Amino acid sequence: MEIWRREKGSTILLAILVLAVGSALVISLAQTKQNSISSAIAQERSTRALDLAESGLETVCQQARAHIMDGKDLSNFSTEQLTDQFGGGEFSVKTQLLSNNRLQITSRGRFGDITRVVREEVEVNLPSPPFDDEWVVATEGELDIKCPIHNNYYYAEKRLVLNDNYNRSGTIYVGTGPGGVVEDQNIKPRWTVNKMTNPPKPQEIEVEFFEKSFKKKEIEDMGFIYLQGPQNWNDGLPSAYENKMIFVDGDLNINKSVTLSGKFQSLTIIATGNLHFNGSAQAVLNHPDASLNLIAGGDLHINGGMHAAGNDTAQAFLYSGRNIRLNSAVGGFVGRLRAKEGVHVNQEFEIHVAPMNVDIPGVIIGGQDGGSNNKGPNQGIFAVVSWQEIDPTEF
Repeated sequence: MEIWRREKGSTILLAILVLAVGSALVISLAQTKQNSISSAIAQERSTRALDLAESGLETVCQQARAHIMDGKDLSNFSTEQLTDQFGGGEFSVKTQLLSNNRLQITSRGRFGDITRVVREEVEVNLPSPPFDDEWVVATEGELDIKCPIHNNYYYAEKRLVLNDNYNRSGTIYVGTGPGGVVEDQNIKPRWTVNKMTNPPKPQEIEVEFFEKSFKKKEIEDMGFIYLQGPQNWNDGLPSAYENKMIFVDGDLNINKSVTLSGKFQSLTIIATGNLHFNGSAQAVLNHPDASLNLIAGGDLHINGGMHAAGNDTAQAFLYSGRNIRLNSAVGGFVGRLRAKEGVHVNQEFEIHVAPMNVDIPGVIIGGQDGGSNNKGPNQGIFAVVSWQEIDPTEF
């Protein structure tokens, strides 16, 4: 009997021990699962907080970009603290002007009980690599030119027609694509025409706006003023558009001369349709730093002329998705002409070749974008000097 009692007692103790171990194991597993869930929640909150901090950086960068594209510099950019709600959390941003072309942006993101802070330094980076294509005029179709210039390079993929109605002389360089022809029967004997064998191809140029559809807000985010076409500027360039980048969704007719002078030194116009200077309307680059970019998805016609009033450091870039037609005297500045179908120069022509910057969002030259075909709309305006995550107590 005593033995039976001892065995029964041992069995009870063993059962209690098994129950205790099992309970501890269940509690441990439950605690592990709870910790895992808590860790996943904390990780998600931390990621959301970082995303909010990054959103704060991007918001201020976009504001600074618009400020610069409005013709202003960073010295009078607002550095007031910015706070905003977004995605169930909030971000706060402090901005410090380090120099006339550099900002330090510190952004704090909060989601739930998690706070993360990032700091970025950005530097204005407007100049693009110089345009290093020496072809002063290049077209994928036909080029006919009435007045070539000494030492200039002219390229037509299919057909190049040379004429000379003026008392000039010198050497010009011409090139065509495979099977292309050069017709120079109307060139004066005083000219030497160097017909290049296997000439280098002109830089490829792509205008994103003509290849894919963009919404109004996307275009405005790139720094453009958006206008629905057709547009008719009967008094020349509206004063509100001076020193701006202008996007016209459709045709643009400019019926009075546009002059770049004084504080009004730069103008970029992109029209998805035709862009015409009608009648006697001229484009005048009346300042040594003047810069004019005219880009058309359709035809680009300048009927009244285009000149630089003796400022041979002014620059102009002309591009057409179809034909460029110059019906009056053009010249006196550094420039390049590019057209998909053809270029027709019907009057005196004197554009110089020199390194020039063509930095236009959405315009890709030689594989390098002017500002939109990249990771964000600030590319081409800012270079990131440094980025780091810092302790939240430093905000």
